[in-house]
Amino acid sequence: MKTTVILLLYCIVAAAQLYACIPPGRERLRYATKPLLMPLLALFLLLCCQPAPLPMIAGLLLGFLGDLLLLYSDDRPALFVPGSLSFAAGHVCYTGYFLSRLGSAPDLRIVLIAVPCYAAAILLLLRTLRRSMPRRLLFAAGIYLVLISCMSISALLFAADSRTLWHWLVYGATLLFLFSDGFLSYEKFCRSFRCRHLVVMLTYLLAQTGIALGVFMIQGGQ
Repeated sequence: MKTTVILLLYCIVAAAQLYACIPPGRERLRYATKPLLMPLLALFLLLCCQPAPLPMIAGLLLGFLGDLLLLYSDDRPALFVPGSLSFAAGHVCYTGYFLSRLGSAPDLRIVLIAVPCYAAAILLLLRTLRRSMPRRLLFAAGIYLVLISCMSISALLFAADSRTLWHWLVYGATLLFLFSDGFLSYEKFCRSFRCRHLVVMLTYLLAQTGIALGVFMIQGGQ
């Protein structure tokens, strides 16, 4: 029952957030609903998983802090960096969880294939961003992209180790995270899009929700 109630409340808030992101936008609703999303997912995992996946909950709460800071970064650009650092710390928490759940040593063949692919994607995005992003931020962006790529690769190892649908859902959600953050960076520093808030939030919510639901199902949540 509690699982259904929390998920229903989360879906209502998420739907309101996405509605607020549709151009021309409803700023009051967007600002009111966004800070509620990650705490609700964290509460869902805390109450519905036994044992509670504490690294994942910590990652979601760091995501909440990042959401809050980035929400106001349009008017206060100085908040963009600490907001990104909050998300980076959350990715470290996710990485720790995925690696701690491996049943055996990581498959080095997967690492050897995945690393060049992720590295190529990082270099391509940085090459695009360097035309308009300040150099000091470009270095920070590179570190952030490495961290989120490590998180995604750890999720790939997590999925390959168990090979269930839910493990692969978690991995797929990390790819949406990569797209969401890459699009956000491109939109902020290279080219503005009318539907930017909707694209970023839709992919971001699918990513966080996919990760949380996957972990819930993997741990046999109640």
